[in-house]
Amino acid sequence: MRDLPGQELFQYVDEAGMRHTVGSADVNEYLREAMGEAFTAKDFRTWAATVLAAGDLCGETPPETRTEAKRRVKRTIDAVAARLGNTPAVCRKSYIHPEVLDAFADGRLSVPRAEPRPGLGRDEAAVLVFLRHLSDPAKTFCRN
Repeated sequence: MRDLPGQELFQYVDEAGMRHTVGSADVNEYLREAMGEAFTAKDFRTWAATVLAAGDLCGETPPETRTEAKRRVKRTIDAVAARLGNTPAVCRKSYIHPEVLDAFADGRLSVPRAEPRPGLGRDEAAVLVFLRHLSDPAKTFCRN
């Protein structure tokens, strides 16, 4: 890739020597075909950001004050944004599920509830359980 001219991140040269770029539309088309559903790269970034944030916050003791919760949530958002290569504002608004942040602030992100699932890491399984139980505010969740 380094030998190909231009600023496109993904490129390839076909059998005839023609250079082709691979854009976000190509990646998203591939994902839709491979997954059999309407998934995009943004869905995977959202999932990753949510899992990273939940995993980080599960390692924390529940906050005692709203100010403490905000400070810890900000630190987590900054860390996740750095991993994604985004700004914290974009990361919070577009990638981390807001219920993960709210649950931490409310003290509902501290009790282990998730069982490992085939094909999912522990943090992913815990987030999946949490998201499926959003309708029950009494539920708590964290990774095992």
